[in-house]
Amino acid sequence: MFLAALLPAVLGVIFLHRIALDQDETACPALEAIAARLPEEPPRTRPAVLLAALLLPGLLYGTTVAANPLGWLEVSDHVTAPREVVPLNAEDRGLPVYPFSLQSVGVASGDRPTVHLADHDLGPRLLTCLDSRCGDLSLYRAAGDDSSVPVSAATHLPDGRTVVASWEWTDKEGRYRIRLRVCGDGTCKVTADAIRTLPRDRLVARKAKAVLVARPDGGSVVAYTEISLRDDADRETVMITTCADLACAAPVTHAPAKLNHPIESELDTQVLDLAIAPDGRPVIARYDVETGLVHVVSCAAPDCAKATVSSAGTRTTRDITRGKVGSRGLSVTVRRDGRPVIAYRETPGGVIRLINCRHRSCASADTVPLTGRDPDRHAPGLVIDHAGRVLVATTVAGRLTVYSCRETRCTATPIAKGDQPERLVMTLDPAGRPVIAWVDASMGEGGVRDWRLRITTPLNLGAA
Repeated sequence: MFLAALLPAVLGVIFLHRIALDQDETACPALEAIAARLPEEPPRTRPAVLLAALLLPGLLYGTTVAANPLGWLEVSDHVTAPREVVPLNAEDRGLPVYPFSLQSVGVASGDRPTVHLADHDLGPRLLTCLDSRCGDLSLYRAAGDDSSVPVSAATHLPDGRTVVASWEWTDKEGRYRIRLRVCGDGTCKVTADAIRTLPRDRLVARKAKAVLVARPDGGSVVAYTEISLRDDADRETVMITTCADLACAAPVTHAPAKLNHPIESELDTQVLDLAIAPDGRPVIARYDVETGLVHVVSCAAPDCAKATVSSAGTRTTRDITRGKVGSRGLSVTVRRDGRPVIAYRETPGGVIRLINCRHRSCASADTVPLTGRDPDRHAPGLVIDHAGRVLVATTVAGRLTVYSCRETRCTATPIAKGDQPERLVMTLDPAGRPVIAWVDASMGEGGVRDWRLRITTPLNLGAA
């Protein structure tokens, strides 16, 4: 505060001093005339009064900035790059980071963000900030040495740990199984060795999807898709496995729905999402890139033995399978009254739409377009803050923008400039503020040349 008050006074003195140095005895007769009219002995000024006059403008400025009476938006924006260039064939912590690998972000009580990365070639990994300002990063594997990990998902716990679920091949059985690992401080430990072993007539395709969510009671729920070798290739089964705790000694698995298996890229990992309602019942959302619709699977009970399937959104009649790969996707969350809310990127135009379900089953819904067309725009982030507002993060005209919505009424707030992110994810920090993460990478010959992690937090979005 003292420096803010002193700075304007110092700048004023320097300015007047420079004017005096630039003048000679005959260059400014107007100043000479003013000087001639001054009294020979100017009245004495008390030093305290003079000091107060010099400091008052700065004090007023500093107080105004600190109090922020006009509610100007304040943003915390950290850009962190690895200390060394990452080669393509590196091992362990030197693995390359691709923008499309970004899957989720979590911020625990220590305000250290952790990002889940996943792709088919490198398997699940965790990128962790070593301090609250994300000045340095830690990158490590979140699976075994076997690189054959086609699908993985993660959820972030309030204590800072991350739970990772991944399909992994077992040489002993010759089949895939889902393992649970709890990760923290650069290491991961297997807590559940096989919560689901894939039947021999089922296939985990490279285009399969998975999502993991922690339950408030300490358990976890994994939603994923499987393809049966006995059925047509255009059908997929939505599976859900619930665990009472992280050890998952008695997993319960059900198949609540069968959906069309659309033509999509393995990079489209955000087309399946899962949320838990306040009463513990899961809600699954699946984006169909061929029809443009969102399929909502609403479970009748926490174990999801039975469910209803509804479709919402805007049907697209164009050939949308030619849309930009990796950009298609959605996010789902649930209001306090149990109604799902979904934000998704429509293909091929890139319009971000918000679906407000009128009922728990989403049999009827209101769909609101938030943005205009932008083919380079990717899937949005979605959260509900502590005040009950729906927050949607996306990009508009080269600016990271957050839409704050009450039902179907939404207000856009640009919060940062930057390049169009390949993918962004969003969560809430312990203070209830939205935290948005994305990876900016430049490609060179042979793979990733360099990359940066960007963490952006609007500190007072409610006042903006």
